[in-house]
Amino acid sequence: MSSFRIGIDLGTTNSALASVPCASTSGHSEVLAISQPETAHSAISQPSLPSFLYLPPDQSKQWVAGRFARARAAEVPGRVVHSAKSWLVHHAADRRAKFLPLGSSDLSPSDLISPVDALSNLLKTLASAWNEAHPDAPTLGWKMMTQRSKPSQWEIKNPMCWWWMSAEERWI
Repeated sequence: MSSFRIGIDLGTTNSALASVPCASTSGHSEVLAISQPETAHSAISQPSLPSFLYLPPDQSKQWVAGRFARARAAEVPGRVVHSAKSWLVHHAADRRAKFLPLGSSDLSPSDLISPVDALSNLLKTLASAWNEAHPDAPTLGWKMMTQRSKPSQWEIKNPMCWWWMSAEERWI
């Protein structure tokens, strides 16, 4: 199994993922091209993922992340979450409360999501892109993280910007 150090820029507007093989002596990272829907019927791979989520009106109840979600924000803003990371540190917001998209009249209360769940969706999209590109180095640690594992299993170095993890070290 290959082992990597992975850096995630989980941004308010865009997110990205880069990696360096643990065995590398050069320290040069490679930015991952992230596959994401561009339209309802096509996908594209880009070095960044817009930090937007869109809930289609179908019955799947699956949030879609990326470029298509960002494009839908202008047409159906009540079905699109953006700037979720900003709510994590807002003094008056409960980051686990389901209130996003903020002020939406397009969704039922049961369809709203919390800022933590929104960021979890973005991380799952990044993990899926990683797994697709690196089947020999799956994101086992990310699975635990997105399932809200015990805090003692993770060390957050900088919760607002970069998360680092390697398959061998299991730290964030």
